[in-house]
Amino acid sequence: MDKTKQIRILYAMIGRLNKSGVCITKDDLVFEVSGGQTTHLGKLSDGQFMELFNHVRGILTSFGGADAGDRKRKRVISHLKEAGYVLANGRADMAAIEAWAQKQKHGKRLNAHNLAELSDLIYAADKVRQHYLSKV
Repeated sequence: MDKTKQIRILYAMIGRLNKSGVCITKDDLVFEVSGGQTTHLGKLSDGQFMELFNHVRGILTSFGGADAGDRKRKRVISHLKEAGYVLANGRADMAAIEAWAQKQKHGKRLNAHNLAELSDLIYAADKVRQHYLSKV
């Protein structure tokens, strides 16, 4: 990945941190990593930049990056999308997926399930996917 793309990703991560309530600026981070020498990204060595990038990624993960619940919900959506829960533009039909989730044994919206319930939903969605693919 080239440095320009990494810089864009870095700014996006800092933006996500600020939206989640962490008040942090790029200048503060660069100043800290450079040992007080600069506040400019371009003046950092490659090693310092990677240290900064990994530091921000670590902060983002600890302040609400993708958790296990998000991964499980995405897996349910993926299974159901493969089973035909798709809109005309190729995107997942979230209204139909929400309706499907509410009809399952826990009777909740997709985002309201805990990890154990999401595991049950993954199993059920996989069964729906396998049935759909056997008919195609």
